Amino acid sequence: MKEKEFEQMIKDIREIWFKDHVAKVIELEGMTLIKWHNPNESQYNMEYIFKGRNLFISGDIGSAVYGLTWKAELGSFKNLNVGYFTGKLECSERKKYDYDDFEGGAKRFIDDHFRDESTEHKEELEEIKQELSVQNYYGEFGPFEAWLRAEEISTKIELDDELADCYSREVRSLNCVFYAYLIGLQMIEEQVLGKVGGK
Repeated sequence: MKEKEFEQMIKDIREIWFKDHVAKVIELEGMTLIKWHNPNESQYNMEYIFKGRNLFISGDIGSAVYGLTWKAELGSFKNLNVGYFTGKLECSERKKYDYDDFEGGAKRFIDDHFRDESTEHKEELEEIKQELSVQNYYGEFGPFEAWLRAEEISTKIELDDELADCYSREVRSLNCVFYAYLIGLQMIEEQVLGKVGGK
C-alpha cells in the first residue's frame, strides 16, 4: 500500500467509519464490555470484551480474538503500533493480508535483492520482474503462483525460499480491519480516559 493510500485509510477509519461513535463501558464480573457505536447510524458498530489477557472483538467489520501479554484494559493500547498489536492476533474471520500490490512489490523486491546483479543478468531480471508483477491468481496463493512461474524461467539467478518470503511480504498489505480494531480502541481510550482526566 502506498503511503498516501495508507494515510487516507487511517483518516477514513477515524473520520468516516468511527465518526460520532460513542463508547459505553460496562463492567461485568471478571470482564469489561465496551460497546462502540454511532447512536444515529447502524454501520461500523463494534463490541470489545476484555477478559484477563484476552481481547475479543466483534461487530460490523468482523470478529477477532487477541491473546495479549498484558492485562487487557483501557489505557494499554494508546502507544501500540499495529504490527505489534496484530502479532497478538490468535484468530479472525477476516484474512490477515490483502495481496494487492504485485507490480510495485515486484519492483521493490528486485531493486532491494538484486541490485548487484542488475547489469550482469538484466534480461533475466526483467523476465522475473514481469512474472512477479502479474497477478493471475488472487488471494494468498497469488504470490506463490507468481513465484513458481518466476522459478521456471530463472536459470542464472537463484530464487530460494527465503527470497520467496521476502517477495510475499512486498506484495501484501495488512487488511484494513486490523488497523480499525486498534484505532477503535485508541479512540475509545481518548474518549473515556479523556473524560476521566478532564474531571
